[in-house]
Amino acid sequence: MTRKPTDNYDYGDFDFEDYLSATAMGVPDWEARWKREDYQKLTWWQIAWGFLRHLNEYQADWLYWGDRFSLTSADYRPLCASYGLARPVDPGASPFSLADNPFPTRQLIVLGPTIESVVVASHEALLRIDLSQPIESQLRKLKHQLASKSRTKNRLRLDLSKALCLLDAEASGATYASIARVLYAEEEVHEQRGKLKNLRGSTSAFQARRGYVDLSSRRDR
Repeated sequence: MTRKPTDNYDYGDFDFEDYLSATAMGVPDWEARWKREDYQKLTWWQIAWGFLRHLNEYQADWLYWGDRFSLTSADYRPLCASYGLARPVDPGASPFSLADNPFPTRQLIVLGPTIESVVVASHEALLRIDLSQPIESQLRKLKHQLASKSRTKNRLRLDLSKALCLLDAEASGATYASIARVLYAEEEVHEQRGKLKNLRGSTSAFQARRGYVDLSSRRDR
């Protein structure tokens, strides 16, 4: 059963299942794009968006809100804040068709007073400084505290290009056998299924922890 949006809205009799089944989320030419290495050429924000648009929660939220509000409505702000977006984007838009980065530019400094909804990636830290007190002493203390938590290596064990292509292929109605033959063409047939199964499990785990958040703040490769 598709999960409903997580916020406390009154959804009434809204039928998420019927709405989601009618949504085209696939990339029909996924195989050709994979062979041309289009997936490997995507920027970090494009990859991040590719994963976000496949989240059931985002699809359900988009379809519910889109049925009630215009894209320019201020009512979309809570939706964007929930997913770390600068603007609402139709999940039907693939990263290949999206021209502009939908994620906000990360501000290094935010001055108060303000009520700011901030998305902090796992390799980032949010610091609070009291401008009414000496800044140097605060920075020294923060530097000391952060030293023990510094992550010099933040390796991604998941093959992001293959994982995203897998999601697009699934949404396009491709069979697992055909997906395995394309993504693991260099492997023996009897090994393709096992490798695809492992990829599917890793992809599900990545989606469950909203791994796209980390990708959206990375600098383009």
